[in-house]
Amino acid sequence: MTIAASGNQYRTDPRGGTPERPWALRFDGANGQAAVTVSGGGHERVARIAWSRDIGNSVARAGEILHPLERDYFDQVSSDRRRLSFLLGRHAAKQALAVAEPITRAAIIPGAMGQPVLNEGGSTEISISHDDQLACAVAAPTVTPIAVDLERAACNRAEIMRAQMSRCEQGVGDRLGVDTKFWGTAFWTAKEALAKLLRCGHGCRFEVLEVAAMEISGASFDGRYRHFPQYRFVGWTPLPGYVVALALPRALTVAMGQAIAADGRSHAAASIEHDVTT
Repeated sequence: MTIAASGNQYRTDPRGGTPERPWALRFDGANGQAAVTVSGGGHERVARIAWSRDIGNSVARAGEILHPLERDYFDQVSSDRRRLSFLLGRHAAKQALAVAEPITRAAIIPGAMGQPVLNEGGSTEISISHDDQLACAVAAPTVTPIAVDLERAACNRAEIMRAQMSRCEQGVGDRLGVDTKFWGTAFWTAKEALAKLLRCGHGCRFEVLEVAAMEISGASFDGRYRHFPQYRFVGWTPLPGYVVALALPRALTVAMGQAIAADGRSHAAASIEHDVTT
């Protein structure tokens, strides 16, 4: 396995017990995107991750972003917070899909399990997550599936998240030697991402998604699940106070390219810290 990061390469084997050191992507600007090379199991494909942030005028741009099918739902939502989250999520998803202008031609609708799907079908899977004024999305080929979850690491929310954890998970987290707010949120995002990948959503009991191990390196982390050894997760902090996790098959590896922010500037999307386990 090779993780490419700002010109550096780290070689490990996630199946051999050596933890992967994931890249750390910054969500700069109002919105942006980055390509992700996904390989493993005889496949090599390009996925894309994108983000969208509210800068005060997002709702006013609904007509520029939403397909008529999406706009019908948007107009029926009475909560301003839900309207904003929906809009940001759809905007991020269409960036991840690399939809050409005008993006209103693409419709992302709920599938049979509530998962977002492109109305025109195709061989791409979409995963969307949002929290308050930030949303992110991943578009990946069906042969190399990836799911994403984003959460805000607030103290009061972290306590609620920790209360939902098993005794074993709390032991794993306590041994990390870092702030409970961080690892509690990281565990939660990892399990939410797996629930999306399995398409069981909130209908799955959280203890089934139990985290068995996690390693931290700077702003990045990676780990595995107790009952689903065929999957793993990687994650990072894209902005202060936020945590993002990706769930993916254990056989897959990821390599990040350049991130392109809304202003057109590119920056090194991948940033792997020193190989030190806390």
